[in-house]
Amino acid sequence: MVVSFLLLAVLGSPEAFVEQLRKDGALDVRVERVQLDGDSELEALVRFEREGAGAFAVVLDSAGGGWREAGRFNTWWNFVKADGERLVELRETVAVGVSDLIVRTRSGGTEDSRTVLEIWRMREGRMAPVLTVTEQETAMEHPSGDVFTTVARVTFALGRVTVETVRQPGEKRTRATYVWDAARFRFNAE
Repeated sequence: MVVSFLLLAVLGSPEAFVEQLRKDGALDVRVERVQLDGDSELEALVRFEREGAGAFAVVLDSAGGGWREAGRFNTWWNFVKADGERLVELRETVAVGVSDLIVRTRSGGTEDSRTVLEIWRMREGRMAPVLTVTEQETAMEHPSGDVFTTVARVTFALGRVTVETVRQPGEKRTRATYVWDAARFRFNAE
């Protein structure tokens, strides 16, 4: 993978990066131009898969007549094709006309698994995490051995994210609302 990222600087375009990924054996390579910050230049979002390594998304930002990596995301744990489709979602969470990345990754171990949802925003040419929540979790509690599943429903409105969770068994419900704090460049609990 290092070779591909180094070649980006030499080749100087998202299309050249995509071509190199294909030559290196990446699968299902796609590129789209998106507005992730306030400047007039569009950024490039490159999505692809690698056999045995899962799905990837790379954000490229134009800078000084070339392109540089602004963010890299990967999901690989117990990878299934649907994980690749869900890895990155574009959504206007703070401002109309500027998309943020909703990134979902799965992880786990012998007795637990979880899907984490993160919101990433472009800041000074780099992607920065501004909110992290657990979207789904299954875990065994010790010493009882009981298995609990928590599922969150995440809803978005400009400048506001609401997370409603249900933990089963027992139907324990919680609700949290996060509002955009521009001074701190993150979503804070209300």
